[in-house]
Amino acid sequence: MNINKIQNTIFTNNKTINRVQTKDSPQADKNYSDFLSVPTIGYWVEVHKPKLDELEDIKTLTLKNNIILNLDKNSPENKIAFEIHTKSTQKIKAKQAVKELYNRILDDLYIQINENGKIRNCCKNAELIEISGDFDNEIFLFPELFKMALQKTYNSDFFTKEQLEDAKEYVLYYFEDEQQQDDLLKHIYHPEPYTKEDIKNVTLEDIKKYNNDLLSNSTTVCSISLPKNTNEATIKQITDIIEKQIPNQKLFDTKAVSKSFMENEKTTYIYGEEPTVFNKENVRFYPIDDDNTLKSSAMYSLICRILKTIMLKDESQNTKDLRCLCSKNYLHKYLEIFTASNNKQTDIENPVNMAIKSITQGQLDNNFLNEAKQIVLNNRKEALEKSQTRAELISEIYDKGSYGLKEFNKELNSITPQEIQQKAQEIFSRPYIEEIREQKQIF
Repeated sequence: MNINKIQNTIFTNNKTINRVQTKDSPQADKNYSDFLSVPTIGYWVEVHKPKLDELEDIKTLTLKNNIILNLDKNSPENKIAFEIHTKSTQKIKAKQAVKELYNRILDDLYIQINENGKIRNCCKNAELIEISGDFDNEIFLFPELFKMALQKTYNSDFFTKEQLEDAKEYVLYYFEDEQQQDDLLKHIYHPEPYTKEDIKNVTLEDIKKYNNDLLSNSTTVCSISLPKNTNEATIKQITDIIEKQIPNQKLFDTKAVSKSFMENEKTTYIYGEEPTVFNKENVRFYPIDDDNTLKSSAMYSLICRILKTIMLKDESQNTKDLRCLCSKNYLHKYLEIFTASNNKQTDIENPVNMAIKSITQGQLDNNFLNEAKQIVLNNRKEALEKSQTRAELISEIYDKGSYGLKEFNKELNSITPQEIQQKAQEIFSRPYIEEIREQKQIF
């Protein structure tokens, strides 16, 4: 690595290193110990810890191809972090075999983009594309890898017969297992059945057509968190890549997106495969509607926190061995309640029922509610202090474009016990999907 190469780096600072530095150098400041862990010549990269309220400085742009770009120039870990969500605004007509293979191709793409896995790419039900990444000491490579990731995902010309054949081989190899497994997502999306012959008959032209149909009927939100000293030329370079590599998108419609959750006609119980970590697992998915406001985000976070606290505090249900997670699934419009235990005697279903009953029928103590609000606020603070989770947060689209901690805290504190109960009654009166997993006894 030489001076000329480093001068092309996209992040610059006035302080220049003009000699080799190593981790043993007595002149190396402790703040730069990680950066100087290997011999290097180049510019200092400033370690910048932004104030949390600097999230107010996020710049929201609507690009030429209708993509919403949330740009944050205060990455707290001096990293590039990004999230891209492309979601179809309507059901795309295509054979299920085509969707399955397309899904598999996109799931495998990140391996071809970067063997280190710093860019992750996945496709859920072939109607939602998610790309995320997190860069640190290789930040000067970002434009090149970012461009490659978008090309391979959004440009049909980069799909190959080899990709398709690899996807077919994988799907056919696991075909019997997939058909026998009563998968949770199948109950959410109700995909059509397909045969081995259907898989074999899919052509590369089928995949490309589906990709083009999907992208021409989708909305895309991109959020990027950059170090403070990123120069304007680099920002323009990144913006140009997004505009040139992603086809024209539909305008983001907040009201349309808020009504995109999938209603269930009746409670569905799914008995899944044996758990790989716990002896017993249970997950419930309750459909929710989201009006894409900061208060709505605060409300769902608060309800999840209250439920989890109630479940773990209920000593009468022998919950000391209980593991639980309550979270809003932003992409699929579900509130998810996960419980699990390694103790076969632990009841992992009744605590959920009791917690739901407490929040929908009981009265919330003010001290208890204030404690829950403080935990939610602290969790958001911690998220904003990490580049990747910060990028995830600003990939949410709020109707007023507010992201800051002060606004979030204001909305959080405005939530009353009556509002919580009303929203909880609305959520938990709906039919849900429940997946139950229990380890089988082996004699």
